[in-house]
Amino acid sequence: MTTSVPCEGCGTSLSLPSADHPALCEDCTRKAGLPPFAPSQRPALPCARCGHAEIVRVRMRERTVVTGQQANEERVAPVAVTFDRAVTYKGFFSKEQVPMPVAETDKPFGLLDAHVCRACGFVEWYAQEPEAIPIGAVYGTALVVAKPKS
Repeated sequence: MTTSVPCEGCGTSLSLPSADHPALCEDCTRKAGLPPFAPSQRPALPCARCGHAEIVRVRMRERTVVTGQQANEERVAPVAVTFDRAVTYKGFFSKEQVPMPVAETDKPFGLLDAHVCRACGFVEWYAQEPEAIPIGAVYGTALVVAKPKS
């Protein structure tokens, strides 16, 4: 059963799977840099530092500038571990795409969530979908495999 609620950004009526689902329309989601949360990587446990039960889950965002042909546009974007590579075309009339060593900021990997204790302020960071984070110098990532304890 779906629930009808107003968008918290603009008031547009939304049909959502449940009342506790984030209530933003697509346009407000894009403008606010707040893609929907995936299931949390953090278990629903009290604060590891002080034991307080109230934890705030936060989608980390940053202000950024998108360069345009006539003017630069400021926007808010989610913080991620890395981003996909941008592509360009091989030639002026070519349809063949060539990857570039430049980040495609609209295609993030490992969106970052922070979990903040309401009592002591202790913060834990978690990346969503860590298995999908690409590895390589062009992504600014490296895979470290720990040796088992003997």
